[in-house]
Amino acid sequence: MAFRLLEGRQRPAETADLYLLSGIISGMLAKASHDLGSPHAAMSQARAAIICAENAGHDGLRTWVRVLQSVIAYWAGSPHEAARYVDAGVEYAARTRSSAAVWLPAQAARVWGVLGDAERVSEAIAQAEYAREQTQPDELDDFGGIMTFTQPRQLYYAADARVWLSGEERLAADSASAAIDAYAHAGESEQSFSDEAGARADLALARIHLGDLDGAAEAMAGVPAFPLTSGSAGSSPARDASTRRCARRTSAAATWPPTSRRRSRTSPDCPSRPRCRAASRVGGMYPVSLSSARLALREFTPADAEPLLAVYGDPRVAEHMSFEPRNREQIEATIAGVTKAAQVDPRTEYSLAAVLPDGELVAFARLAIDVGHPLQNSAQLGFALRADRWRQGLGTEVVRLLLRLGFEHLGVYRIWGARSPRNGASAAVMTKLGMIEEGVIRGHLKLATGWRDSVVHSILVPEWKALQG
Repeated sequence: MAFRLLEGRQRPAETADLYLLSGIISGMLAKASHDLGSPHAAMSQARAAIICAENAGHDGLRTWVRVLQSVIAYWAGSPHEAARYVDAGVEYAARTRSSAAVWLPAQAARVWGVLGDAERVSEAIAQAEYAREQTQPDELDDFGGIMTFTQPRQLYYAADARVWLSGEERLAADSASAAIDAYAHAGESEQSFSDEAGARADLALARIHLGDLDGAAEAMAGVPAFPLTSGSAGSSPARDASTRRCARRTSAAATWPPTSRRRSRTSPDCPSRPRCRAASRVGGMYPVSLSSARLALREFTPADAEPLLAVYGDPRVAEHMSFEPRNREQIEATIAGVTKAAQVDPRTEYSLAAVLPDGELVAFARLAIDVGHPLQNSAQLGFALRADRWRQGLGTEVVRLLLRLGFEHLGVYRIWGARSPRNGASAAVMTKLGMIEEGVIRGHLKLATGWRDSVVHSILVPEWKALQG
């Protein structure tokens, strides 16, 4: 109806009001599609909403829609895209004091949590707290429901960001407890069964990592009592069903022995939460999404065959490898193999694409858990960088990300790499990152030219932590 009215004639002020109303309706439809598990439809409706917000000249709605787009991308498993949408909303958030200006940094904290950037998580949480102090409700806040960002929800977002980060389990638990308490005392209009369930799951996960399994079970005890459907903001049948699955998984985790494997936040058991991190055994992260300022590691897709051929099909790259240059058919088989290996439970093989911020694939990166090693707390790394990207510091970035993956996310104690004795570049990279040369494995690999030795470098987790300051 609002779009039909826009086709007619009305005063300029009325046109702006109609665009605002149309944007709110489109945003609500986008949120509904998102809750029903249709991210593509949600994004289409969100794009209509941002167009309406631009025509209305309403910074509060502009901010709100950009954050919603970030949330859609976040739950779809695309944290880098989610970060871009947050960045797109910063300009608008600076010009509004609505609760949407609180939502934006709160969502940014969750995104940076996924990407493992503790410093930015803390900055974003602080920005959200400052924005809360400056809040002046606008027309969106007057609508209420999903159009406003409440204090309990803000506390839940802080917990959801911190629960990703190693060493911040206590802060995550405190934030989650504060969110649960806030929901217990909130009015009906501020209630959200799904977000409260999320806060309880975050509290359980934090307590598991603090070694408090009884406390984790207690945190999740109330979740099954939540109704499967509700008219409260932020809830839906799909989301609440997923919350129950998450609750069952987390509650079960509380009875596991300390050597149980850690699940990724995206898993068949918990499809709508990015991760159900549950215990401490090495392995089990899927999908991997880890980044630095210059590079990101992600899972391979069939579309990566051509760019990977530029790496493994180059004789200059294969010179120090254990195989000859590969053709397109072999590359496709490689991608199929690593994709299948990524689905194995427990996961022990992490063959990942290293990409630039614009998505360009420049390297093959691998971290393999030593399954025969006691407690499986050792892993081997390797990488192959496209020749035209040599001597740009990217090899160092790839290895640094692999070390972060192993030590900070998978919990291994020792990471090692083996190189050709003639590969001085790899030696320089590993030495720069603190990997100590241990010695030589004689006659390690059988090549077409005969047997080849390998030089081994390694680093232990205490050495890695010392280097990180």
